[in-house]
Amino acid sequence: EYGAKSIDFSGGEPTLHPNFSEIIKYSKEKGLNTILSTNGSTINNDKIRNSIIDNVNCVALSIHGVNDVHDKIKYEKGSYVRAINSLEMYLSNNLNVKVNSVLCNENVSNIKEIGESIGIRDKENLTWKISQAVTREAGLLNRNKIDAGDEVYEMVKKNIVELYFQEYNAGKIIFRENDVGKEKFSPYLIINSNGSLYIPKGESHKIVGNILNNGWKKDVENYISAEKGFIEKLNKNHKESYQK
Repeated sequence: EYGAKSIDFSGGEPTLHPNFSEIIKYSKEKGLNTILSTNGSTINNDKIRNSIIDNVNCVALSIHGVNDVHDKIKYEKGSYVRAINSLEMYLSNNLNVKVNSVLCNENVSNIKEIGESIGIRDKENLTWKISQAVTREAGLLNRNKIDAGDEVYEMVKKNIVELYFQEYNAGKIIFRENDVGKEKFSPYLIINSNGSLYIPKGESHKIVGNILNNGWKKDVENYISAEKGFIEKLNKNHKESYQK
């Protein structure tokens, strides 16, 4: 009703929700560009896998390293192999896939190897997004352990662009810098599991309403009108990130 074009189901792991298949089917029926952010952990569940193939426009898959590096970051042995298998399965079914890799202290030395492991040079419908660690709220407690810093991130960006020059120019590789403190707000409207609507703003989240309350539409309307160009920025952000 407010002109949103895309919806991104994330978590946690959204495919663990008991009504996941019904929710994404409803999203497609409403004509929304439906995005799934997942770690690929439920790839062997036939119902979930088929509902993703039938209803999702873009799968955003988390891969933060190669082999043991990814497993160590995710604290789960075998999670890298499972993620790669998920990638191959989604691509073989002609889904658009965006691999998300977050630069952190544990993968600085080998993050560039992810590009080879996912086949960024030769696979169609594949985008690789490398992000600087973004820490808000509770994440601030471990920021120094995770965030590799601005200087290291810029060096990694330079190395990846040089290594995958053609892919970068073709728009298959994109970067996201840490926007905390650099913008008035980030172009996301987020609904969490208790119905709260909020916007990432600086190092915290600005709550603008709750969809379980009757007045939530007015609350959102007031916020959007105060933040000039909010909807345009939100849709531009999703187009750049998911609709290459």
